[in-house]
Amino acid sequence: MSLTKNIMSLTKHIMPPTKHIMSHTKLIMSLTKHSMSLTKHIMSLTKDITSHTKNIMSLTKHIMSLTKHIM
Repeated sequence: MSLTKNIMSLTKHIMPPTKHIMSHTKLIMSLTKHSMSLTKHIMSLTKDITSHTKNIMSLTKHIMSLTKHIM
């Protein structure tokens, strides 16, 4: 009987920390998901910026070329 009581008592003590660990784990997983999503968005933005920069450079070249012809 005493062994059973000890096991029950131990279980009662173990449960709360286990619950805390679980909730922290869930939070960490959620944070990880969000940070991955943010990283994806940043990469996408970087691609867009690179593309725009290329277009601007190309436009600048054309304008310079046109300017040469006019002069």
